[in-house]
Amino acid sequence: MKDNARDVLPLVLRPKDAAEALGVSIDYARRLFHSPGFPSVTIGKRRVITQESFLIWLEGMRVYNGT
Repeated sequence: MKDNARDVLPLVLRPKDAAEALGVSIDYARRLFHSPGFPSVTIGKRRVITQESFLIWLEGMRVYNGT
């Protein structure tokens, strides 16, 4: 992400928002939201992730992948 992610991303991301940020399909993002180790939560019938949790997870993936 070119701009400061905290300024661009919503405070709470839905799969659609995460898909846009990651450059993946919405279907892939939905699967990600239900995968173990991804810090999403259920609110009502929706799976969401806070901006902070998303950025921490993303940084962890960068370190894990060695980039």
